[in-house]
Amino acid sequence: MLKKTCKYLSALLCILVVIIIVQAAYFLTVGPENTIIEKADLIVVFPAENERIAAGLQLAEEGYAPNFTVAGITEESLKLYLKKHKDLPASVKPLISPRSNTTFEDALITRQVLQKHKFNSVILVTSTYHLPRAYFLLRVLTSGMNVKIDRYGVEKKWWLLAASNLKPEDSGINVNANVKGPQKAYNEQRVKTLKQKLIYNEMIKFWTSLGEMAGYTVTGRVLTDSPLCLRTRKFLKANVLFAVNGAVE
Repeated sequence: MLKKTCKYLSALLCILVVIIIVQAAYFLTVGPENTIIEKADLIVVFPAENERIAAGLQLAEEGYAPNFTVAGITEESLKLYLKKHKDLPASVKPLISPRSNTTFEDALITRQVLQKHKFNSVILVTSTYHLPRAYFLLRVLTSGMNVKIDRYGVEKKWWLLAASNLKPEDSGINVNANVKGPQKAYNEQRVKTLKQKLIYNEMIKFWTSLGEMAGYTVTGRVLTDSPLCLRTRKFLKANVLFAVNGAVE
């Protein structure tokens, strides 16, 4: 009996190792350097960081799409950001979407926008560390729709801030150009560690997003605010995920 149990456990361990290897390979291969963006029907930004919205607006200004949306933020929030930073070109139409709380909901909202307006192509804008999960969810949710998805990754400026004592207004400075010797090596290692933590978090959240998608597929409802989902997210944040400012759901 014990021998049989050990055999099953070994098989499960092998399967788990294979899954981790496949997932890691996917995260390494899906990145902004592996895609060339072309003009599309829609630019969609998955929110959480101002750098993402700024990058999406820059693409709109360069004429990459006639329609622009930020998934899951209110009309008031979008108007406030546009007023404070950079408005859309007159030729680009802003599309308002329902509010969301997680990356899965962002992808689901984007699918609804694509269906409603009968768009055939979209440029997905989000942070580089977040891109593999966001792209996977949107790709799966739009399967069968014949929608072309280009991905555009945005680097996080606060990586530089975290690696130095720069003030927020200096976040665009390349810290490695201003320091030498041990301090430069320390800065580079700190940035590398932060990136590794974010990628680890994303690999864990990948499975919670799949759980959300499975729940939606079975029930036809978004279960993000269900007691089980809330408890799971609370447990992961407290016991499994690294505490990194700016990370998304």
